[in-house]
Amino acid sequence: MDLEKLKKRLNNIGIVGEGLDLKSFAVTIPLVEEKGQWKILFQVRGKNLSQAGEVSLPGGRIEKGEKRKDAAIRETCEELLINPSNIELIGQSDILVTQYGKIIYPFVIKLLDKNKIGFSKDEVEEIFYVPIKFFIENEPKVMTVRVKTEPLEDFPYKLNVPASEYNWQEGRLNVYFYKYQDYIIWGLTAKIIYNFIQKIKDLGSEF
Repeated sequence: MDLEKLKKRLNNIGIVGEGLDLKSFAVTIPLVEEKGQWKILFQVRGKNLSQAGEVSLPGGRIEKGEKRKDAAIRETCEELLINPSNIELIGQSDILVTQYGKIIYPFVIKLLDKNKIGFSKDEVEEIFYVPIKFFIENEPKVMTVRVKTEPLEDFPYKLNVPASEYNWQEGRLNVYFYKYQDYIIWGLTAKIIYNFIQKIKDLGSEF
């Protein structure tokens, strides 16, 4: 075995299960500056989509062969009816691997011209803006849920895997909730925002 080739291969770090049982998505955290105040754009999911009416960030599924960043920008342009030239990429936030079989790659962007922002009525019911200062000054409410493992009917018991008597682990998961005016920002969206705010909290006076 050529150990040098092995070292190079191992330095290419990925996420176990990505492209197999884990599906990859990319979203943006869109920042808008208005009168010296920075805000985050959120959207309410359209009535024809799954989880209709919930607050989300722009984004969607990463297509085969597509770069994560490109997927995030493409989906944002489609949902907000903007041109890529109206987007400045700031950087990438932390990756979220969920218990639902999803990997979510968040990218922080700046929307350069607020007046050119619209939204696709097929996917978005409305958009709204929340000052970053709100998230810095208000901690989310946290609810804990139990995550349980249950083998499906086609589990290979015939391989002498002691699944029926196996002590499957249970986990606990924190779910975050922000209430802003009449909007509830919660779930994966709130978790991504909470993580982002922790990264920039010490810059609070700049927002």
